[in-house]
Amino acid sequence: MRRRLHLSLVLCVLIAGSITAQYSHFPFDTDEKDALQNINSTATASGVSYVADAQRESVMELDGTDGFVTFTGNDAYDFDALTYNIWFQWNHPVADQWWVRVFDFGIPSDLDPHPGNHDVVFLTTFQDGRLRWHIHSVTWEDGADTVLSTLEQIATNEWYMLTCTHNVDSAKLYLDGVLQDSRSVNGVKPSDLEFTNMYLGKSNWPDLLFMGRMDDFGIYDVVLTAEEISDLYIFPEVPDATTSIEEGNTAIYSYSNNLVVALENTTHAASLKVYNLQGIEVISRTSIGNYTEINAMESGIYIVKVFDGVDTVTRKVLIQ
Repeated sequence: MRRRLHLSLVLCVLIAGSITAQYSHFPFDTDEKDALQNINSTATASGVSYVADAQRESVMELDGTDGFVTFTGNDAYDFDALTYNIWFQWNHPVADQWWVRVFDFGIPSDLDPHPGNHDVVFLTTFQDGRLRWHIHSVTWEDGADTVLSTLEQIATNEWYMLTCTHNVDSAKLYLDGVLQDSRSVNGVKPSDLEFTNMYLGKSNWPDLLFMGRMDDFGIYDVVLTAEEISDLYIFPEVPDATTSIEEGNTAIYSYSNNLVVALENTTHAASLKVYNLQGIEVISRTSIGNYTEINAMESGIYIVKVFDGVDTVTRKVLIQ
């Protein structure tokens, strides 16, 4: 599943349309907070931790016993069109996977829990081992759901990228950037649905809690195209903090909290741009020499783009 981080993918992630369309971003590196500060969220006092992962770097881990994340209000679904994109890894035994939630937004009631009596949206596993996304509106007759499913069973201890899109015309479900299912929603757009309880890793019913890992949950207020979704399917390849990455005549690396860009024998004008993981430009140098050192950067992961006058080199760099 690992893919090399190369220029075309990074540039697609950083295009203006996707940046401006991203409403919320939950990196899950050290906490459950929205980096764009548009949605309030809280994690349980126990059962949620942040750990190093060999493939996804810093991620959120849920213990399946106590841990989940709660969103406040209806903001996570209050758009006429939207896209959810989240990375997850199941660690449940296969026999225990039924009805475990990636997310669940609804209006539960102990007296009247049937989904036909209120709006509900949830994504879960089912008895055949596939993922199922259920959308229900109280306006639909006979309590009918719109149900989308992945094509194959999911495996335990393996990272997947899950993408859900919904507008007034249809809902679509993608796994690892590949379309799995598409359904009509009978004119019901996301903003038509009302929720009071919104969870990651928890059901509005007495189902098992999610046990596993989550990373980089993004919410967009548009339906991303199939190409944009495919371009989001990137596994980070972050260098060791003291090791350089060389491509052609360009080396990009870090030591401590310093970023270094070294160009070998370039005779052309070169420029430098640095972005954070939300795609926001944080550093821009229109002219750099053969050796550039940027000191005292804040800790984090950055996307560094260097144009050496002939070629553009893009790398993801960890600043510690």
